[in-house]
Amino acid sequence: MEKKKRLTLKERKAQRKILQEIERRYDDPNLEARRFCFSHRFTVYPELQTGTNRLKVFVQHIEKFLPLSDDTYDQDDKQEVKKMYAAIDLKYEQLYEKHKAKGKGKY
Repeated sequence: MEKKKRLTLKERKAQRKILQEIERRYDDPNLEARRFCFSHRFTVYPELQTGTNRLKVFVQHIEKFLPLSDDTYDQDDKQEVKKMYAAIDLKYEQLYEKHKAKGKGKY
């Protein structure tokens, strides 16, 4: 029987910080960034993969769309759904900050 590896205090704190960030982004998304992205026709959305119970996140701007990452999320697992929404919110925030730094659009 294999022994379960114990996490160090530093690793546990890092893991707890990641979980807190996921919860924060799920409970309080950046609506200003979303409004900006929607008005500039940027959309980030989940889509169900054919024949599976998994969701994949895509980024779309006008006609072009690309997968956000190779990650897929189980739609029945509440923690994975929260992680997916956190990834979506993070992407909206990154797009918003990128365009805000360039000085494009209304803020």
